[in-house]
Formats: sequence, structure tokens, C-alpha cells
Amino acid sequence: MLKDLKSDLKEGRLRGLYVFHGPEDYLKDHYVSEVRGRVADGDGTFGAMNVTVFEGVPEAGAFIAALQTVPFFAERRLVIVKDSGFFKAGAKGALDPIEALSAIPPTTVAVFVEGAIDKRLKSVSYAKKEGLLVEFGYCGVPELTVWVRNVLKPSGLRVSDAAAEALARIGLSGMYGLKGELEKVALYFSGRDAELGLRDVEGFCVRRLSDKVFDLVDLAVSGDMAGAYSILTDMLELRESPFKIMHLLGRQCRLILEMKGLAEEGVRPGGMASALGMQPFLVGKMERQAKRYGKKMAEGLVSDGFFLELAVKTGNMGERAALDAMIADIGRFAGR
Repeated sequence: MLKDLKSDLKEGRLRGLYVFHGPEDYLKDHYVSEVRGRVADGDGTFGAMNVTVFEGVPEAGAFIAALQTVPFFAERRLVIVKDSGFFKAGAKGALDPIEALSAIPPTTVAVFVEGAIDKRLKSVSYAKKEGLLVEFGYCGVPELTVWVRNVLKPSGLRVSDAAAEALARIGLSGMYGLKGELEKVALYFSGRDAELGLRDVEGFCVRRLSDKVFDLVDLAVSGDMAGAYSILTDMLELRESPFKIMHLLGRQCRLILEMKGLAEEGVRPGGMASALGMQPFLVGKMERQAKRYGKKMAEGLVSDGFFLELAVKTGNMGERAALDAMIADIGRFAGR
């Protein structure tokens, strides 16, 4: 758990094995840096000599050698492995995960940085027992709002509550994107006695394409086709890829169908968020969209979207025509 990791870092008593997993890359990278600072970078001249980084499934001999190398003028050395495959079912590699993990000596700290993991695996159980498993999920608006204020505080920029919340929502699917926006804001307002308001955020910060597509679907589902096509026109004027927009529309339609299936199975909103890999706050909005479609209409929507994408790929239909047809279907099938 994160509180245990923070305690380890604060007390300077690091375990030999950490597994950081989950979708929030910014936090995983942040805590890798924190661990590195405690193990290696604090040793100055020789710090870098006590760090080995592997990307992907490590080669067996090199990995074992890195684990068992004696630290150079230090108490411990650090081995970082990104996307090792040790904690996913069906992952291939010459190393047996349990044998590899059990080879970590007291003089080494090993940090594995993973995306999704299969918690049923023995390697995960071993890591949980012998080390520390820390999941980094996407943060919610309250946590991100606090983070926004903390990041902007050194700049002296005052931030209204509405602006802080609007900025926080940019980070709901990843803090790296939000960090980039905050850096732009701080640079733009540098040296100015000003307060950042909601209009500043709306005019200055870039909304993700997926957010715009979500809004487009929301309008089409509610019957506001003029509003939906207006968003489409805006996206195309900003030179967004028509095919990428179509792909995201298709994804949204598939999520609607999947949500209907989960609702029929009696899955609660919290379970839906986990099953669909989305932020919990989006579930309510998605449920409202899904309720506008009968099961057959939702299936038809997904099927039509598939064939429209195929028509574009095979050159039988233009991208704009296919986009218009897909949006028309979203509006036409709603309420049926």
C-alpha cells in the first residue's frame, strides 16, 4: 500500500522488493525516483554506478548478474525493471518469476514497474508476501485539485476553485498531461499578479480528444445533433484525424453496449468502473447514455460502426462521410 511505501521512504528502511503497478504512470515514475534517491543518488559520485535499468522482459543472465552485483562504495544497489512480464499470465521469458524474485540479495533493492497485473499469479503473491505491492490508479478530482494548487503555489499564481477543479479534470486519465498544462499556465502567468479563473482554463488549456468525443456522443444521444456536429466541425478544424475520431466514437459505442450487459448482470457502478477501466465519476454519465438504447439498438450501433470503419479502411467510403453516418446512427438509435 502507498502509506507503507511512504513510511519506508520516510524512515529510510527500504525493502528488497517493490512492485508498482496500475495505470498512473506519473506516480509510478515519481516513486521510482524517490526510491532511487534513497538508494543510489544520495551517494553522489558513485550513485549511477549502483543502478541498473531493464526495459521489457530481462535477459536471464544479465538480470541475475545485476541483482547479485556487489554495491560500489554503498550499502545497496538498485535494479529497476519496467514491464517485466513477471506478473502477467502467459508472459514468456527464460526466467521463472519466482526463481528470479527469490534471487534478490539483501544488498539489492529491486523495483518492478508494471501496468496491469494478474493478482491470481504466484509471482504476485510472492511479491506481496516478501516485498510490497503498490497500486497506482488514476487520481480523483479532490486529490488532483490539491495537487494543482501545490504545483502552482511556487509561481505565486492565485487559482479560483472553479479553475482548480477544471484543471484537475484534465488529469483524470493521467497526471502527465495535467503536468504539461500546469507548466504552460505557470510560464504564461510568470511574474504577473493575477488569478487564474475558469475562463482562463477553458481558453488556455487543451482538452483531450477523448473528452470532446464523449461530449459529442452525449449531445447526439440527447437529440442535439446540431451541437454534436458543431463539436465535430471544431475538431476537424483543429486538424484532428477523422479516422481517430471515428475510432473513439466506435469505442464509446462499444462501452455503451458493455455497460448494458454489466447492468443486466446486476453489476454495481463501482464494479462497472473497474470492469470497463474508466474513472468512477464517468460511470453515471455512461449509464445515462446506455439507458437511451435498447440492447438490440446498442448492438446495431456497434455493428454499424464496425462496418463504417471497414469501409473507410478499404477505400469504399470517405472519412467525413463515414463520420457523419456514425454520428447520425448514434442519434437515430437513441431512445429506441
